[in-house]
Amino acid sequence: MTIESHNPLDRVFQALAHPTRRKMLAQLMSEPGTSAGTLAARFDAAQPTLSRHLLQLERAGLVTRQVKGRSHLFCANAEALSLADAWLTDHRAFWTGSLQRLGRFLDEDEL
Repeated sequence: MTIESHNPLDRVFQALAHPTRRKMLAQLMSEPGTSAGTLAARFDAAQPTLSRHLLQLERAGLVTRQVKGRSHLFCANAEALSLADAWLTDHRAFWTGSLQRLGRFLDEDEL
């Protein structure tokens, strides 16, 4: 069960938390405009399950949907990943600096 959040960053990370959704997103990045049926044929899951995964990706802004007749075509939206990338960049910088300071402290302590 997924808890819906109003925070866009939370929605991105919630969507990326499931391996099937990450695989679907990767597929859509390499093949934009893939239909829901074509995408579903590539995964070992029931169509309603895959539809829920696509809906979660869509709610997070990670994919966009275009309806053409009876076909639903999906494309990855890389801009939505910028939220997660910015968060990771900030935290990476913090931890890198912290680990470097710890390393210097340990080196000094050995002298």
